[in-house]
Amino acid sequence: MLEWTVRTHCKEYELGGSFSILLFFFKLPNVPDDPSKWPLDSHYIGAFHAMVDYPPEEGNEDRFISGFVHINEPILKRSPQQSPPSNALKVEHVVPFLKKNLYWGVMKVRTRELLPILLATIAHSRRQADGTVPDLSSFPSLEVMVMATPLTFYPGSEYPEAGEPVLYPEITRGKPGGAKD
Repeated sequence: MLEWTVRTHCKEYELGGSFSILLFFFKLPNVPDDPSKWPLDSHYIGAFHAMVDYPPEEGNEDRFISGFVHINEPILKRSPQQSPPSNALKVEHVVPFLKKNLYWGVMKVRTRELLPILLATIAHSRRQADGTVPDLSSFPSLEVMVMATPLTFYPGSEYPEAGEPVLYPEITRGKPGGAKD
């Protein structure tokens, strides 16, 4: 079995404050124009939230942060290869599906309004953006990458053993904020 994950990697202070990177299946034009409604949209599959205390301490201006969003469940719900579920998570089905359907957007948020979002899912409906949705071209450090980690279940073990993650840069390469060469 494979555990599919989206990794976001970027400079922590590049946007000048707290932000969220929201992931969707299908292009952003298919989700609401109002970014505060993005987490409630049916195309939304997860997010990485960065609580950034700005300005940075001296020497930390170029520090990178990473976030991980596990996407097996959304794949199983939306993939055309749903029967049996184990087929829906195979590389030959997931890579073309994600290449065509995985998109992301960035929303700047006020730190005090981000904390309730992290503490309770219901807080998504109360999210207040600071009014800006930065163009991804103004966030050059952003790199969204997909990886799959093989999981092996051994008889008698309570949890699976994780293998070495495999990166699939071809899924996001060519999209703003996608895999870099």
